[in-house]
Amino acid sequence: MSNKLDKIWHFEQFDLLKEIPRDLLLQFDDDSALHNSYKKEAIYLQGSPSDYIYFLKKGRVKITKGTEDGKETTLYVVNPGEIFGELSLVDAGERTHQAEALDEEVMVCSFEKKKFLDIINNHPQLARQVYKRIGERLQLIEKKLSDLIFMSSEDRILSFLLEVGEPHLRAEVDEAFIKPFFTHEEIAHLTATSRQTVTTVLNELKKEGIITFGRNKMYIREYSALKKKFIKK
Repeated sequence: MSNKLDKIWHFEQFDLLKEIPRDLLLQFDDDSALHNSYKKEAIYLQGSPSDYIYFLKKGRVKITKGTEDGKETTLYVVNPGEIFGELSLVDAGERTHQAEALDEEVMVCSFEKKKFLDIINNHPQLARQVYKRIGERLQLIEKKLSDLIFMSSEDRILSFLLEVGEPHLRAEVDEAFIKPFFTHEEIAHLTATSRQTVTTVLNELKKEGIITFGRNKMYIREYSALKKKFIKK
C-alpha cells in the first residue's frame, strides 16, 4: 500500500495533475509504465508513430526538430513535472519532432495515447488543462522558429537566459539561481548559435555583474538588468 501511495504522491507533483481527484491518480498509476533513459538517448524519434504521451519525473528532456538539410533545431526543454509528446493529441500522424534525454539519468512515465484520451475525455477539467498546455506549446514553438529568423545570436542567448531563469526568479531580490544548468555547448545547441558566441556573451554579462556561473549552475544576480539589456537590443 505504501508503494502505491508513494506513486500517487509522485503523480501529484506533475503540474497538470495537482488538483485532480485521488481515484483519477490511481487510474494514471494503473495505466502508466516507468522508463529510464540516459543522456543523448532518444525517447522517441521524429517520424515515429505518435502512440504515447509522457510525463517527466526526473532529469530534463529536449525537444528537437530536424530539417531536410540535416540540421537540428531545439524547440524547447522539458523539466521535471511536465508533460511532453502531447502534441500527438491534435495530430494523429507521425511525430514531427524528437525527444532526447538531456541529463545523465532521466525518468519518464508513459501512457498509451488511446488510454490517455479516454481519461481526459471523461474529465473535462483535465481536458481543458491539457489542451491549454498544447496551445502554449504550439505558441512556444512558433516563437522559437520566429526567433531563429529575426533575432541575432546574442539576442537568442539573452532570451534563453530570461526564459530558463523566470521559473526560479525571486522577485523580491531580483535574483534567480538555476541548478542544474547547461554547458556552453548545450546552450549553443539550444539557441542555434556557436559555443564561442555563448562564451563571449556569458563572459560579458559576468563582467557587467549581471550573472555569475560555474560548473552546472547559473546565478542571475540582476534579472531586471538582464531583461533591460535584452529589450534594448
